[in-house]
Amino acid sequence: MPASPCKGRLLYGIFDKKKAMQTIHEQKARLRKVLRTKRAAIDPAMRREMDQRRYERCIALPQISAAQAVFCFVSMPEEAGTHALIKALLGVGKSLSVPKITPEKMLAVTLTDWGQLGRGEFGILRPRSSNICTDKIDVCITPGLGFSEQGMRIGSGRGYYDTWFWEHPDTLRIALAYECQIMDEIPSDEHDILIDLIITEERVITTHARRR
Repeated sequence: MPASPCKGRLLYGIFDKKKAMQTIHEQKARLRKVLRTKRAAIDPAMRREMDQRRYERCIALPQISAAQAVFCFVSMPEEAGTHALIKALLGVGKSLSVPKITPEKMLAVTLTDWGQLGRGEFGILRPRSSNICTDKIDVCITPGLGFSEQGMRIGSGRGYYDTWFWEHPDTLRIALAYECQIMDEIPSDEHDILIDLIITEERVITTHARRR
């Protein structure tokens, strides 16, 4: 099996805070490009193994066991996998919702069976219905391109999750990631929301974001 491209951190060459003329937006755009390349380079067999190890860590979390309602993203091929996790949560009777993107915002749509997902644009799985979850959501399981151990997150840049986090401040925020997505620093602004827990194939990172 080839060596993992996720070994080691991206400690240099990503963004430079000393470059005063470089805006946060430009720093993030540069970082997204690097992180997408790193994530796409993971060997498929290694990716499956990492996803399984991360799944085992996630499903064993006491916060997941205690949650009655969970909002979980449906992973795309290069994202940290959630398909097994979604099926497991449905299997134990959790109130489960998944994202549906509208022109205005991201909605949490109720999912009671895997078969309620269909292939949308570019073959991406998404819910067929628009039945918005009315339960109080205890946990949101979020994707992202990169994270810091302090809880900073960089996403695709469309702002759907940050907006949803602002609207649901009491929901526990759990991110799933590959270890290569963990950075020492993430460029941020006042609109970015901290993540509470980050789960990789190697560890569970508690950020203590709520203490700040």
